[in-house]
Amino acid sequence: MTWWSVGPVGASRDLWVHVHGDGKPGRGRWVTPAGRDVLKVLRAEGPPGLDVAVHWVQQRDSRGKRPTAMLWQTDLSGFKLVSTDMVEVLRQHCPDLRTFPDLDIRLRNGERVSGYVGVLEPFAVDAPVHSYFSDRRAHRLVVDDDVSRALRSSDLAGLEITEAPGPFPGDLYVDEDD
Repeated sequence: MTWWSVGPVGASRDLWVHVHGDGKPGRGRWVTPAGRDVLKVLRAEGPPGLDVAVHWVQQRDSRGKRPTAMLWQTDLSGFKLVSTDMVEVLRQHCPDLRTFPDLDIRLRNGERVSGYVGVLEPFAVDAPVHSYFSDRRAHRLVVDDDVSRALRSSDLAGLEITEAPGPFPGDLYVDEDD
C-alpha cells in the first residue's frame, strides 16, 4: 500500500493563522489557569479540553487571505483546521475523525472566516486517515490511496499531497537519542 502525506501548500497568498486567546504570553509556553499547556491540550483533546477561550487569527506578517482546504498554522499544536468540504471527503473514508465545529477564525482586521472545522485524526496505522507520527499529531495528515484519490478528485484548493515513505513518515526523522 502507498501512503500519502497531506498538508497545506502554504503559499504566500494563502491564509496563515496561529492560535491566540486569553492569557497567551508574548513569548514562552502558554498555560491555562489550571496549569495545562494549551498547545498540548489542543493536540490531544481539542478546544473542549481547555479552560480558556481560544481563537485563530491571521498571522501578523502574512498578507495572504486565500482560503484553502487546510489552513497553514504557525503554531505546533497539531490541531488541524480544514474546510468543511475537505472534512466531508475525509469522513467518507474515516468516520473516526474527531471534528470540532464552531471555531473562531479571524483575519487581523477582525473579520470572521467561516467554513472550517477542527480535526484530530487517529494514530492507528490501519486507519485510512491518521497522524504523521505514530505517537503525536503534527501539521500534516497521512492518507491511503483511496483517500488520496478522493482528495485529488474533489477540486480542493491549496493542498499538497506527496508520496510518504511509510505509514508514519515523521517517525523516520526522530532521533532515537532524544
